[in-house]
Amino acid sequence: MHKELCDSYGVLALPRTRDATGPCQALRLFLQTADTDEALDVIELSFQMLPESQRWLFANGLFQPVLNSHEAVDKLNARFKEHAIGYRFEQGQIVRLDSEFLHAETTEPAFRLLYQHGYDGALEEFKLAYKHYRGGSEHYDDCLTNCGKSLESTLKTICDRREWEYKASDTVSKLLDLVFTKGLIPNYLQAHFGALRATLESGVPTIRNREGGHGSGEKPNEVPEYLASYQLHLTASAIVFLIRANEALDKRKP
Repeated sequence: MHKELCDSYGVLALPRTRDATGPCQALRLFLQTADTDEALDVIELSFQMLPESQRWLFANGLFQPVLNSHEAVDKLNARFKEHAIGYRFEQGQIVRLDSEFLHAETTEPAFRLLYQHGYDGALEEFKLAYKHYRGGSEHYDDCLTNCGKSLESTLKTICDRREWEYKASDTVSKLLDLVFTKGLIPNYLQAHFGALRATLESGVPTIRNREGGHGSGEKPNEVPEYLASYQLHLTASAIVFLIRANEALDKRKP
């Protein structure tokens, strides 16, 4: 863990750990003096490594864990919630909770559906979007970019599995045109969902292109937090909608 964090931060030793006698003490000292983002990095890495480390230690007869990895995650999330800390460990990473309702209804289902149905590329890009969102104002433009990539990958995965031909260079707008033409949404609902289609076509890609998809020029882009938050939840809602619509398509076919 010490080496992983040093590699991540691009340093030879963790800050404020000059008096440490070894990597374990260095990690402890670092965590005790860490700011919020650094502390979350340590917690996230700890819980990412927990399942494998428990299996190794148990297999070698070194100890019997008091909690298994799933129970430990549940306890961590309960502590976060108990102390009103707006984060949660989910699908192998710390995610930020701006709203319990929005998270429960959009973000968590998006993570779950992408993982369960094997949308690996879209999942990694959505995780990156969340990571950049957690990184604060300097990373909001990267958050927007990865939101756009995740939506595009979701559409391309659906097309690949349906064997619907598209060009690698196709934009989200063209991909949406394709899936609507192929009946991802039944004909009798397409008029009703016209506004939804317009939202999908113009919402995520447009925000990304204007705020995070191009060079900023002389002055850096200043993406506000509320826009990054909106983009994340809009992307999550779109992903959930598309994956569930793809599932429903099989049920509609004779």
